[in-house]
Amino acid sequence: MHLIKLNEHLDKTKAAMDQKEEAIRIRTTVILPALKEHDKVFLDLEGYNRWTRSFLNEAVAGLIREDGYSRDQLKEQMTVIPPKHAKSIGSLVDNLINIAEMQRIVKKPYGTITMSS
Repeated sequence: MHLIKLNEHLDKTKAAMDQKEEAIRIRTTVILPALKEHDKVFLDLEGYNRWTRSFLNEAVAGLIREDGYSRDQLKEQMTVIPPKHAKSIGSLVDNLINIAEMQRIVKKPYGTITMSS
């Protein structure tokens, strides 16, 4: 089990200017290594009040889109702990994960389709 307090890894000056790049940095240098090293990871979002959809999409749903995880793998291995003052962030993260999973499934190769005239 491993706890990641996301706000401790966030460069707030960069997050305000370039959320996507900061989220990618955190995903690739903090979250992804933790998932590879630990059976269970808790991602704690407490302590920061400006989590945006864009940031969470890259940091969490990007694990599915970019790093090869499926929704089921992610749900089994990682638990997101939303801030106490904004429990709806948990629902937002779930929605972003579900969307990324649908995109992952659609991108799967199903073989070549040929059309005859």
